[in-house]
Amino acid sequence: MVYLTLSPSRAIERVLQRGFKSVELSYDNFIASRVGEIAELSEVVDSVSRYRLDSFSVHLPYDNLELSTSRLASSISRFSRWIKLLDRVNVDFYVTHLPNLPPSRGSIDVAVKYLRNLADLVSGSSQVLVENTASTGRLGATPEDLLAVVRYADAPNLGVCVDVGHAIITRTPLTSFSSTLRELIKSIHLHDNDGFSDKHLLPGSGVLDLRELVEFLAVARPTLVIAEVACKGLSECDNVLDSIVDIGNFLRRAI
Repeated sequence: MVYLTLSPSRAIERVLQRGFKSVELSYDNFIASRVGEIAELSEVVDSVSRYRLDSFSVHLPYDNLELSTSRLASSISRFSRWIKLLDRVNVDFYVTHLPNLPPSRGSIDVAVKYLRNLADLVSGSSQVLVENTASTGRLGATPEDLLAVVRYADAPNLGVCVDVGHAIITRTPLTSFSSTLRELIKSIHLHDNDGFSDKHLLPGSGVLDLRELVEFLAVARPTLVIAEVACKGLSECDNVLDSIVDIGNFLRRAI
């Protein structure tokens, strides 16, 4: 979510030029730059293919996940187009939100069907990760929700991405995610906020308890930690990336 004034491909290029070896394609950059999805995805593939990365992940669109058979089918079709293009490079994780449903047994059934369809689209070693929501009124806010849908979906390429900022807003202890989900946690979206809105701030500049974060990471041991910090100006975002390096060094020493 850095360089929101740039197209996704240009934002990724600038991140990689600054020496980062892991990057996640943000859907928010598509929204902010208003570029055409398919043409821009081809540009992203061209940018990523020029670098040797440790990992590359993709946050799939989340703007058409309302409950209806036609809308969810449309989303799966859209994701299929994304994945066919992006599979030209190695994608480790495709991160998705669950359909916008209230927490209930029937909602879990719908979410399981959605996840199975999505898991069938990816190939090779790619995995689909379910992200916790920022709303307690929706399925997916709690670690128990995530455990239920992933276990019931019963696909070998499914896992979980824990969004730290969302957990702050829902008042869900990070340690409850690590104790409940354990080896299912593959990726972390790390950012901070004021406890009420999804501001995507640098860790340490909001209400995030850094001691709890360290305890959580020590147990979860995710494959990937993405600093999902939003910024716009080029010089501002350059400084944000420098801060992300410092935060990464701090966490490595602390864990």
